[in-house]
Amino acid sequence: MQKTLILFLASVLIFGSSCNSIAPDLIYAKDYEVVSEENIDLNAKNRTGKHFQIISDASTIDEMAQTSMLAAYELSKEHNLDLSLVLLVPAKELINTGIYYTQVEYASDNKGATGLPGIDKNLFNKGEWFVKSTENTLNDNEILLAKLWYKYQNDFPSKNWASSLSYDKSSLINYIAKELNIDPEQVTVPKIILTDYTNEVVKNRMYPQP
Repeated sequence: MQKTLILFLASVLIFGSSCNSIAPDLIYAKDYEVVSEENIDLNAKNRTGKHFQIISDASTIDEMAQTSMLAAYELSKEHNLDLSLVLLVPAKELINTGIYYTQVEYASDNKGATGLPGIDKNLFNKGEWFVKSTENTLNDNEILLAKLWYKYQNDFPSKNWASSLSYDKSSLINYIAKELNIDPEQVTVPKIILTDYTNEVVKNRMYPQP
């Protein structure tokens, strides 16, 4: 009888810990690699958070969003976090550049981004998930251009004290155009537009319900 009770309790514990896992729902998630990790100083008592940037071969909106969600969930469990932020970047050379395919915030304590500096309190102030993704990835030429843009900015310091930029934009554009053998007019930093991700499989778990 005692052995049966122990087995029953063990099965309850296992089910209880896995039934809240979102991983089984993320059928489009791909493998990923963490290329950047930093602590977040949350202005909230007893809340812990980290910011991760990842790379992956995910390419569709479902793959990119769900890969990032899986990363946020797994990394939150691994580091025992209340809030984990994940950005999926096109390449490891583009971390901290503002170029990314997805933005995912996972609050394991169901308190949203509470305490996150600069956050709009009306945007994600409760609930578990905040997920945005793009529908399109950059092509190889766009990624290469972006890499060159951020890699060589410091090589062309601005000489105009009135400029808001720390680098000489014209010189940088001419350099990249020469490197890629294209017209300077073709040198533009790729822009990625993110939209709310509301896949039917996971949307009920993403946003707090009324």
